[in-house]
Amino acid sequence: MKTGWRSVWLGKPIYIVSFLMVYTPLLGLGSITVSTVYTWITCGLAMVVSATLLERYWYNVLNWWEIIALLVAAVFLFIPSFITGIIGVLFPLIVVARHYKSFARQPQVSI
Repeated sequence: MKTGWRSVWLGKPIYIVSFLMVYTPLLGLGSITVSTVYTWITCGLAMVVSATLLERYWYNVLNWWEIIALLVAAVFLFIPSFITGIIGVLFPLIVVARHYKSFARQPQVSI
C-alpha cells in the first residue's frame, strides 16, 4: 500500500499535463516556434521541480525555506508568462547551488 501511494505522489505532475494543454496551447499544436520550445522547457522543469517538491529531496533533504522556494518556482513555471518563467527558473537554481556547495564540501572517499 505504501508503494502505491508513493507512486501516486511521483506521478502527480503527469496529471497536470492535461491542464497545461488547456492553458498553454503552445505545447504541440501547429508549427514549432521559439515560444513552443520555451513552453516545453518550462513545463519540463516544472515537472522536475514539482516531483522534487513532493519528495522533499534534492541531493539532500530539503529545508523548509527550500520547500517554499520550490513551491513558488513550480507555481510560477506553470503560469504561461516569460517573467514568471524567469522567476521560476531562478528559485530552483538557488536551491541547486546551495545543495551543490554542501555536496562538494563532503569528504571524498579514496580507494
